[in-house]
Amino acid sequence: MSPLPFEFMGSSIVSGEGAAIARFGGVGDDLVAASPLRLLKAKYGRVDVLTRDPFGEVFEGNPYVDRIIRPDMAAIPNDGVGWQKYFAQRAVEYRSFINLSHTVEVCGALQVSQSQFWWPIEYRRRWAGGSYIERTHDLCGVPHEFGPVFFPSDAEREQADTTKAFVGGDYVGWVLSGTRIDKLYPFAGIAIARIIREVGPVVMLGAPGRNHDQAKAIEEIVTRENGRLKGLHTAISPQVDAGGNLVKTPSWPIRRILTQAQAARVVVGPDTGPMWAVAWEDVAKVMLLSHASAENITKHWRRTVSLTADPGRVPCQPCHRLHDDISTCVKAPSDEAAACMADITVDRLIHSIVDAWSGVPI
Repeated sequence: MSPLPFEFMGSSIVSGEGAAIARFGGVGDDLVAASPLRLLKAKYGRVDVLTRDPFGEVFEGNPYVDRIIRPDMAAIPNDGVGWQKYFAQRAVEYRSFINLSHTVEVCGALQVSQSQFWWPIEYRRRWAGGSYIERTHDLCGVPHEFGPVFFPSDAEREQADTTKAFVGGDYVGWVLSGTRIDKLYPFAGIAIARIIREVGPVVMLGAPGRNHDQAKAIEEIVTRENGRLKGLHTAISPQVDAGGNLVKTPSWPIRRILTQAQAARVVVGPDTGPMWAVAWEDVAKVMLLSHASAENITKHWRRTVSLTADPGRVPCQPCHRLHDDISTCVKAPSDEAAACMADITVDRLIHSIVDAWSGVPI
């Protein structure tokens, strides 16, 4: 029997040269996919990345990427078989081609359309409980040597340092929320007011629109709690200007946000893009885990403490589910938030931040 010309997920392909990965996820997904690129570069000599904008910007400046390819997404079939055939056709261009689609979502973070989403929780945890970053390296056929994943330019670092000087020096970077309902800490305003009083300045990091509105609400709480806004700064682009017009050129684009996170002394947040940008940096991190486990997310991160709900009070955490709305999540009894997030007390969070700021070994 003659061998197949290639095995789709990363084995040798007879007609091509170099390696390529494909990843069309959000910021965090793409940064997970960036981890094996250094090792692929050493193994195959050159590496291409197939991605999409705007999130594919995180691959720019990566010294282990030779070419960033942004296919016309409209030209890629939406049906499952057509999608896979498209990548099978691209794969013959390379010695190794790894399609990293669905390596976080579907495998470890389950979607409501999957049967696995509805499985009993203990079996669901067995299915989805592995490390995202380990799975990514295993699929690429490279060792478990992780990060770094985001590479700011000199100009971007200089801009971040200028902002840091404006803030007054060291600060806590607070990543407001992820894209899902369970990735929002309901006591952020109270916690941030205390951080300003007890630790140092806070820079809120986030995306335009929803995060900008959240930041405004937090500003009101901080003003009420502290009597002023001193020490609180917002690194979030407005969705519209003062005249109500859509802002076409954001003041805080993706790369600026990620670079500013790397300039912080401590970064706090849920499982979302800016947290992955600092995962292997010499920055202390306090991760607020919701649907995912520390095994999934922070197992190999540097200088990181992971906070989770008490399993006796919130037995559904980790659920490994991507919640599109509250109907599939367990709501906190007294807050418009996921029970797992609301169970992390402000006192516990502040204690972790103080330790991280003070340099207590993690």
